Amino acid sequence: MAEIYFSPIHLLLTTLADTYATEAPAEELSLLEASTKYAVYSRLRALIASTPELKRSLSISRTQLRAAIRDRESEPRSSFNRQADPRTLADFYDLLLSEERMSDLLGGLEKRILAFTFPTGGFRYDALLPEPSPWLTHVVLENLAFTPTRSAKLDDAIDRSLKYLQGQLAKERSYYKAAMEYRLLVHKLGRKDPSLTGEVKELLEKQVKGARESYRTASTSYLLNFGEYSRAFDTKAAYSEVRDFIRDRSSYTQSDAELLALTLFLHHDQQDEALSPEVTRFMLSLKQGTLWRNPMTLEAVEPLLRTVTPTRFAPDATLHLGEVTYRPTVLDKATGHIVLGLTEPESKMVIRWEGVTTDFAFGGIRYRVTEPAAKATPTGEKLTIGKEVYARRIINGTSSLVRLTDEREAVAGEQLVVRYLIETKQDLSLVTIRDDRAAGAEPGYDFAGYGMSDRTWYGYSRRETADYIFIDYLQRGKHVIELETTANVAGHFSYGPAEVQSFYAPEYAGNSAGGSLTIRRGE
Repeated sequence: MAEIYFSPIHLLLTTLADTYATEAPAEELSLLEASTKYAVYSRLRALIASTPELKRSLSISRTQLRAAIRDRESEPRSSFNRQADPRTLADFYDLLLSEERMSDLLGGLEKRILAFTFPTGGFRYDALLPEPSPWLTHVVLENLAFTPTRSAKLDDAIDRSLKYLQGQLAKERSYYKAAMEYRLLVHKLGRKDPSLTGEVKELLEKQVKGARESYRTASTSYLLNFGEYSRAFDTKAAYSEVRDFIRDRSSYTQSDAELLALTLFLHHDQQDEALSPEVTRFMLSLKQGTLWRNPMTLEAVEPLLRTVTPTRFAPDATLHLGEVTYRPTVLDKATGHIVLGLTEPESKMVIRWEGVTTDFAFGGIRYRVTEPAAKATPTGEKLTIGKEVYARRIINGTSSLVRLTDEREAVAGEQLVVRYLIETKQDLSLVTIRDDRAAGAEPGYDFAGYGMSDRTWYGYSRRETADYIFIDYLQRGKHVIELETTANVAGHFSYGPAEVQSFYAPEYAGNSAGGSLTIRRGE
């Protein structure tokens, strides 16, 4: 099967569209959810208003999507893999293009945010709490700093909250002592530089001095925070030195998430320039699942939406996949997403198209080859998985794991440990693992839950014949995850390979080898 995505605009907005279609109304959101959503939608509203080409593109896409689904209104919403279904996208574009609907949305979010304010300044987790939280207030104001325009009521709440935070800095037993971050926050919100005196001023000078001395060995988040402070308050020469170091750090970081953050910081000083094709591809194909989770994403999304060329399909647009020729349907053209079944595998295939105008396209070809499960061979290049089965036994008074092989049998009643060895060459979002258990092994009553292995959080769901593992974010490198089962029936059983795939980047996939498990009766 061949799957190709042609529309960067659809891909950038699709996660937000799916979230909007399924999330709770404004009055049920938490303060952090409401402030994040308010920042995202207010920036999107300003972006569309200031970018006529983007507004025109969304309007054309909405018309095409509605035309493509006109005969499918009775069908339920469906998943289009990493892209929202046509009806969801059309509804969402209608929201973005409707001044009335956007005003209602932002008005409801603003009302929700103000419900958490404290009369004398600051924000609290719940309207019934007797006092505000300084760090919650700081985070909410960070979100609101991304909004281009705000109402008088919200601006008044921000001013009172800033006074509250400054008071907390001067308070003797307050746990809020982030003087450097506070000054930068005031700058981001467009307010006058605060007049800090006495111990608070000394605290600020101490923190700035410490950051200047340690930023070269600090974490990336700390480095970028000081970089923003230096950009706002340092001399040009001093900031240039910090910026040069950030550029150097971006050339050898081992984390894709850090690379994106460093690249976007550097891009801030050259906003008229388009993001590089490498960063664009990275965002759309690998990091799409994490877009819109916080307002910082806007720093990356806005340059792309401003500069990307809307995808256009000519009436006679044609795709050539090896020997196969395909003409996109109306629905294909509306979504920019094409799925095509291929009957025979080819060792090498050239994919080309005519009559398609796009800045970006990616996809992949997947073949499912049928072979005996126990004899399945490992596959995968950029994402691989291995599978090993162990028995937990007491040896010399110590609990040990003994690896089971064709020659080494399990004993009925023994606890088995299935170990998955995962390796990825990229940071990936929403990785799923499916593993068909051997028939003689049962999970007991542990049907679902969460776990952590090294630095990886995962959830698992255990069904009648297979186990499923869901990893929200998988960092580049090697990882080990284990699940336990019980050998409960004597016999010889085959099991299939464990399969791993990134939901948002389906071209990243692989499987382990198959195998067999022999369980003998206990003595």
